[in-house]
Amino acid sequence: MITSIDLDQDFTQFIQRLKSKTEIDLALYKEGQMRRRLNSLKEKRGFRSFLDFFQAMIKNPELFDDFLDRMLINVSEFFRNPKRWEVLEKQVIPGILARNGRIKCWSAACSTGEEPYSLVMALSSFLNLREIQVLATDIDQNAIEKAKGGKYQAQSVKDLPKPYLNKFFAVRDQQYVISDEVKRCVNSNVIIYWPTRSNNTSI
Repeated sequence: MITSIDLDQDFTQFIQRLKSKTEIDLALYKEGQMRRRLNSLKEKRGFRSFLDFFQAMIKNPELFDDFLDRMLINVSEFFRNPKRWEVLEKQVIPGILARNGRIKCWSAACSTGEEPYSLVMALSSFLNLREIQVLATDIDQNAIEKAKGGKYQAQSVKDLPKPYLNKFFAVRDQQYVISDEVKRCVNSNVIIYWPTRSNNTSI
C-alpha cells in the first residue's frame, strides 16, 4: 500500500534529482500549484511515480520539453510595468552611459522576447542601433523560437510607447511584427543543463 509519506518522498526525490541534473530548483516554486501541474503531466504520460517520470525525462528530450512547457509560464509584454521602464530610461541608462560611455545588457529568462526587444528600443533613444547588443537567455527552446519569429498579439504591445510602435513594428495578418533591425541587436542563448540540449542562436 502506497502511503502519503511514500508519495511525499517520491516527489521530494524528484525535486532533488532534477536540481542535481539540471540546476532547475523546483523548491523555489509554489508547491501546491507546481505539484498539481506535474502530477497532471505525470499521469497524462502514464507514469506511476515521479522517479519513473524523471528517469524517462533524462532519456527523452521531447518529454523534457513537455515538462518545461508545463512548468514555465511565459507571460510577458513590451514595456511591462511602464513606471519601471520610465526610471530605466530617465535615470539608469543615462547614468551608466555618463560613467562608462557604453552599456552591456542581459535579459535573463527572456521568455518570448518582449523584454530584450524593449531594452533595444529604450537604448535606441541614446545609441545607434548598430551600437546596441542585448544578450537574452532562457531555458525554454519554444519561447526562444517565438522570440526569433518576432510576431506578437495586440495584448503584448498595449503598454508600448506609440513612437516605438510606429517606428519598429509592422502589422501583418493582425499581428505586430518587430523589425529586423531591432532583432539583429539581440543575441539569444538557450541555457539548459541537460545532455545534448545546450544551444546558441542569434535572433
